[in-house]
This record gives sequence, C-alpha cells and structure tokens, in this order.
Amino acid sequence: ANGSNLSGHISHKNVPGVEFSTGSLGHGLSVGCGMAMYAKLEKLKISVRTVPAFHELNFDSKKMSDIQNLSLDDKFLYVSCWGTGEIIQYDVSDPFNPKQTGLIEIGGVAKKKAHPSGAPASGGPQMVELSRDGKRLYFTNSLYSSWDDQFYDDIKGWFVKADIDLNGGFEIDKDFFMDFGDQRTHQVRLQGGDSSSDSFCFPNEEN
Repeated sequence: ANGSNLSGHISHKNVPGVEFSTGSLGHGLSVGCGMAMYAKLEKLKISVRTVPAFHELNFDSKKMSDIQNLSLDDKFLYVSCWGTGEIIQYDVSDPFNPKQTGLIEIGGVAKKKAHPSGAPASGGPQMVELSRDGKRLYFTNSLYSSWDDQFYDDIKGWFVKADIDLNGGFEIDKDFFMDFGDQRTHQVRLQGGDSSSDSFCFPNEEN
C-alpha cells in the first residue's frame, strides 16, 4: 500500500528479511545466478532456485540480456542478449530443467552479424514482443541512447521478425527488415495484445 515499506522498489535498509534492494526489474534471476556461482566455486552442497514474477520476465538487468518473454502456454522463454547479438529460445515446460531449443544471431558488439537479407544490423536484439499465438517474435535494437553510443558505433534503428516452430526452434524472416535510419527503435506493441503482461489489456482480436 502507498506509504508502507512494501511500496515501490523494496529496500534492504528498511524491510526486515530483505537482503537485496531490487524491485521487479529482473534482479532476482541475477542474484540467484550469482549465489549459484558462488556455491559452485566454494564447492557448497546447496541448490539455488529463483521464482520470478511473470512481469519480472519483461524487465532489465541480467548479463546484458535485457528482455525476456514467455509464451502464453508457458512453454517457451525467449531471452534477448543485446550485447552479444543473440536471442535464445528455451523450452521451460519443466521450469526446473530448461532446455535451449533455438538461437538466432543478429548484430552484437563483437560479431556485428548482418540480417539474413544482407542488411547491416548495428546494435543487438533488445525489446521483444511475442504474438499471442506464439508463432511470431518481433524485436528492435536500441536500449538507451547513452548505452547505445557506449557499446556500438553509429547505431541505426531497425525492426525485425522471427518465425517460430511451435515444436522448438525459430529463425529470422529474411524478408522482414524495417530500417529506421538514425531513429532509435525501442518498444514494440502488437495490435490486439502480445505475450507480455499487458497482453490482457487489449481486446481479444486477431493480431
């Protein structure tokens, strides 16, 4: 409630039992990974599990992996890695045993991989939206202008689509590349809603 110590981004300074100041920004996954890595290095016989809230999967942090998107049937999780120029598809039907089922590459700090059409693609996959039927994944390449300019030279805006195999795997549509030139592309919205948490705020119409 407003005014309580549970409002907004909870702080470890004033909430007993909270060890990290985070909020629903995806930090839980990062913290869990750090704890698991520490346990491995110290050869501790413990297991670490994280239980992120649904909307947390659509926010920042992680290792330059900026956005995650979960299909409406809870089968596939998509992770965009802005720094490396990758989007990874995981089968999370068993949430405690995720399996990588697909990988596409475009852009990236080091690889600078072009779009399949041959169009140069600076930047990397960033904001991601998945169609409600789980068959199409759309994404753009700009994070924040100040970050863009630090990691990439002369970044140009683009908008790309990938086609998804509902049995696992996906690939970039070589005929879909929208070049925005000097304009930075960021948030994606699909008419009729998408598979992020705002999906249910739109009319149930075909997109």
